[in-house]
Amino acid sequence: MALGIEMKKLTFCVAILAGALVLMAQSARAQEGFRLFRGDPELIIPSIGVGLATTGAYFAVRNAGGGGHRITQLGAWGLTTVGCMALTPIVSGIVVQRELTRREAHVMIADCIVPFIGGWIMHAYFDAHPERDSVPPPRAIKVARKHR
Repeated sequence: MALGIEMKKLTFCVAILAGALVLMAQSARAQEGFRLFRGDPELIIPSIGVGLATTGAYFAVRNAGGGGHRITQLGAWGLTTVGCMALTPIVSGIVVQRELTRREAHVMIADCIVPFIGGWIMHAYFDAHPERDSVPPPRAIKVARKHR
């Protein structure tokens, strides 16, 4: 009986998440200039891969152990979140074969803490403070013209 209730809760949460993603995708097409992922497209796969791996590790580790050395769900969440925060920039840097910018690294770290929303918050932060990014913002180049 308890397993059925837990399964219904999980199904409900997955349905809500899927509905939210569908609604976000529709609004992304409606708003010009809005992109779900900003930055190097090669960073998408490593970020998703490490996120899935640490999520799997969370389910494997939670309530693991026996006796007085049991890892709680909160402990497992903290452990796998810190693991995600450490591994995502490392794996992404190896994949793209270059040093990540501060924006890219901070967005990945924030996405480990609060998926999707954390990255949007960090993008907004770096948009408001472009001088804090390790890559200078692009400048318009004035072309000198000779008048005859």
